[in-house]
Amino acid sequence: MTPSSDSVTTRRKYLPVVRLIQLILLATVCWFVAKAMYQGLSRIDWENTHFAWGYISAACACLVGHMIFVGSAFHSLLGRITILSPWHFSVAATWLSRAGKYIPGKVFSVMGLAYLLHKKGVSGYAAVTSALLNTILVVVVGLIVAAPLLALDPDVANVLPAPWLISAGIMLVGLMLLHPGMIRRLLSLARSSIADKTIVTPLRWSDYARPAVHVAGQWLTAGMALWCVCRSIDSSFDIAAIPQMVSLSALAIVGGFLALFAPAGIGVREAIYLAVLTRTMGLANASVAIIAMRLIYTVIDLLLAAVGLVVLKLTNSEQMTAEDPSALQSHTSQNEMSDEEVNPNEIC
Repeated sequence: MTPSSDSVTTRRKYLPVVRLIQLILLATVCWFVAKAMYQGLSRIDWENTHFAWGYISAACACLVGHMIFVGSAFHSLLGRITILSPWHFSVAATWLSRAGKYIPGKVFSVMGLAYLLHKKGVSGYAAVTSALLNTILVVVVGLIVAAPLLALDPDVANVLPAPWLISAGIMLVGLMLLHPGMIRRLLSLARSSIADKTIVTPLRWSDYARPAVHVAGQWLTAGMALWCVCRSIDSSFDIAAIPQMVSLSALAIVGGFLALFAPAGIGVREAIYLAVLTRTMGLANASVAIIAMRLIYTVIDLLLAAVGLVVLKLTNSEQMTAEDPSALQSHTSQNEMSDEEVNPNEIC
């Protein structure tokens, strides 16, 4: 028996225990969040509560823009590092793979993207590398965007010493993690956790500078959507709160993603929203805003996943061309991955 098969056997042995722990954590978080939101909802005078549907529509538009940035970031990344694919192909694959985040563990979201690309003719190495790098960029840039919340939120700022200094320090660490050498190490760590080989792809700043800008656009539009939802409920919600909402949205979404036990970050994302919005607009309005945000986000997520599925069904496997053929040849010669299908079930 090979070392890799031993590790797979060990993971399968402890899988029921891991899943039980995940369920306990998920149930605990959801219980406390649901209890707090129930208290908030019980205080609302529904007869005198009116939604500003114009702002709800604006929130939907912002979230669609958010999803376009999500797909565009991956398209740009795929083209810069490995292959050049049609924009609709990259975006459709990204949208469809996001449905995997509703399965605990998050691996189906990341590796599902690699699987869809591989099914359409992209090499396994290119697919896995691009999917992992896209995830790393989203998380790191999200933390950079979320860092100012430490200083923008008065309650947090009053507790922490030198909040702006701490915020700047976190942003600096995030920028250091974006260094090509650090990205390469993070890729190798992520890649070695799911297979025996590690990634040794040479990276440059130009390889992911543009994708990182698209990722920043993701967080900006997500924050704008959150502000629009809050404004639709509370007419006094100040436009000056937009920077805080952008940071809060980044923190909540990244926190929900890193909480592997929570499908689509459910419970964790709401807990982070609740902690900040309760002090900003009160528990009652915050509870309504959080539920509305989750419903809108989920509906758009699933609708665009369906759109992605249709687009991929209608898209024939097209020849992918390397933006830099010599670089791609170097990549494949150093890191040739087997042409076997990337199957998320086997990775799990």
